[in-house]
Amino acid sequence: PLKRLFASKRGAMELITAPSSGSGFVAVGTCPACTIQNGTHVYGGFAGTETYLYERQSLTYGLTADNTCTVIDAQNSSSNAVVINRYMYYNSTYYKRRTDFDGFFITGATQYGIKSEANATHNISNCTITANACGMYMSLPSSSSTSSSGSCTFLVSDCKISQNTNGGVYMNNNNDSYMSNFNFDHCVITENSGNIYGGMMFDKYSFQATSIIVLNDCDVTKNT
Repeated sequence: PLKRLFASKRGAMELITAPSSGSGFVAVGTCPACTIQNGTHVYGGFAGTETYLYERQSLTYGLTADNTCTVIDAQNSSSNAVVINRYMYYNSTYYKRRTDFDGFFITGATQYGIKSEANATHNISNCTITANACGMYMSLPSSSSTSSSGSCTFLVSDCKISQNTNGGVYMNNNNDSYMSNFNFDHCVITENSGNIYGGMMFDKYSFQATSIIVLNDCDVTKNT
């Protein structure tokens, strides 16, 4: 079983924003904008009575905002619906740990639905990201950041990114020395629009490090 089970969304949000790693289930319903600490494993879509992850109902990228889903709604009052921190800082030490974020419907952000700056591995799965400004922002921390000591990997799987008004997915290496890996598996990126790009964009700026972008069995269509 996971370390902790929360039937209440408030308790889950307190876990997510706490300055330590851990694991938690989040019950169905609507949650406010939140910050996910590096090294935390957070799973949505639970009735609140489960003990094991496999007891959760099946989720796919087609999930909708109904009574079987955990919704994170920024309600246009927060620039980002979900921020996944670049590092965990605890007792004067920076930690680089895998972060898992799975099973959420994300909407209402005036900037990014998910803003993720990794210095390790960020795994985002079984999420629908819709009706935000930009759907997802993914970047290695800048070269001046204390936390940017090494390459990073973004794993995005079974997600639907749609109807965002300032682009679907924005990727940025943002570092002179280290590479980023962007991996998309079984994702649908559709009906996004924007002034600069619609579906997906990789912005290298002037940085020289090589990045790898892989799309496997994805639909990128009807973006403007």
